[in-house]
Amino acid sequence: MEANIEAGTVSRRLSVSYENSANSALGLSGRYKVYLRLIVPLDSEVGEPQVGQGQDISSLTPDIRDSGGKREVGVLLEIMPGQTKTVTFSWSSKNLLVFDQSGEYRLYWRKQAGTDKDPLILTIVPPSGVIATPSLGATLTNDGAFVYNTTLARDLFSRVSWRG
Repeated sequence: MEANIEAGTVSRRLSVSYENSANSALGLSGRYKVYLRLIVPLDSEVGEPQVGQGQDISSLTPDIRDSGGKREVGVLLEIMPGQTKTVTFSWSSKNLLVFDQSGEYRLYWRKQAGTDKDPLILTIVPPSGVIATPSLGATLTNDGAFVYNTTLARDLFSRVSWRG
């Protein structure tokens, strides 16, 4: 997951990869189906999800509904035996953060129930020229982004703060 914080907008992108390790001799009976649902803030502008691997990328038409003060974006994905596919969601929302005053950007990641230790790479890119500090053990990369690698054994709460 990547979050780019800019004056006026926060843009986010999430990629989830699935691998079907079933024997390809199973054919259709070995296909893996999953309905993948992303929950984002209600004020989010959601782009068309992309699916594929390498150069073979196509768009998906998502099911979008607003419920309980959140926006739900869902897609049905089928992966044949021996295939790997990556689904990428993108969304943005207005940013009311003020960078010449002390503040913070918060991100809450709810772990999916029933799974154990899903890998996660979280990248947060603060605005250029803003000196920010992450709450997690993230490392600062050359392009000014904070990167945190972990496995999700429980919910994750992350903050990037700055002083005005």
